[in-house]
Amino acid sequence: MVFEPSPDGVGGVGAVHVVAAGSGSQNRGIWYVTNGSGQWIAERLTTLPTGSADREEYDGEPSIALAADGSVWIAFTRWECRECAPNPSEGVFVMGNPSGSWSDPVRVAKAQSNSPSLDARDGAVHLAYAFGMLPVPGPEEYPTFYGTDAGGGWTFREVAGNADYPQLSVGPDGLVQVLHLNMGVRLATAESPSSAFAVESVYGDGNEWGPLLGTDTDGRPVAAWTSVANENEVFYSSRFSGSWSPPVAVMDGVLQGLVVDGAGTAHLIASSEAGGLVYTIGRDAFAEPVSLFAGDATRAAMAVDPSGRPHVTFTVGSPPGERGIWYMAGTGD
Repeated sequence: MVFEPSPDGVGGVGAVHVVAAGSGSQNRGIWYVTNGSGQWIAERLTTLPTGSADREEYDGEPSIALAADGSVWIAFTRWECRECAPNPSEGVFVMGNPSGSWSDPVRVAKAQSNSPSLDARDGAVHLAYAFGMLPVPGPEEYPTFYGTDAGGGWTFREVAGNADYPQLSVGPDGLVQVLHLNMGVRLATAESPSSAFAVESVYGDGNEWGPLLGTDTDGRPVAAWTSVANENEVFYSSRFSGSWSPPVAVMDGVLQGLVVDGAGTAHLIASSEAGGLVYTIGRDAFAEPVSLFAGDATRAAMAVDPSGRPHVTFTVGSPPGERGIWYMAGTGD
């Protein structure tokens, strides 16, 4: 999910752009949803062939990025068989609408690629993804890769070995940052899209899952993740001062969204153990979490507008009459 400010700045309405993966025989494929026209429009971008009951091709793990020219870019993973075991992917695909209409998806990463994370900066699209879904002889090594189409065609290089769940950010100065898991939460940094990566530890005791990366307007990183050491609990750390702050427990639940606003304040949402979504805000210390939605909310995403107002989308699984993607926005206070 990304937010596009209106041309007249903070005072305008702006637009929300959302990407989702549909499920079921009627909804399979990648969907793009936006309110840029003033009303919500959902567009199905990929329609997959209907296979037999045990071999259904499907698209998932979508990631979305907004370029400075207003074009939207989407990356996703494609599988050829939903119920197969093992079930390696066909690869990671990218598509965009810089011409005003959507391009066909193009495979940019080979089979067994997964978990894409997308960004757009300075006229180029940037992508990080994990690789490796089948056993390999000898010591297992499943690396994460980073690539860009800045040179006119996609080129990739390894970020780190045995790295999973990459989260990408490309800063205004060209700084490339890839948060990932490797026996803990780690951050790989390259001074430019063509320079070498250096990897540092953010935190790790082996119980971290689903890390998310946020950056302030200067590109300084913050990280949040779910710890499964006891009950699910969300932790947060920042590197505003040059070194990572000691992690602080923010709230119970499973992390779903992290974004940093223009003032350097972090906004976090999580799915709670009791069901529904909870939200908190802070920097060094965090406010008491508040409930956003008490129903059967599952996957969620968040963005903030220039005023610092959070925008949240989430899926509702039940009851049947309420299934689908929902949207809400904060007050910005």
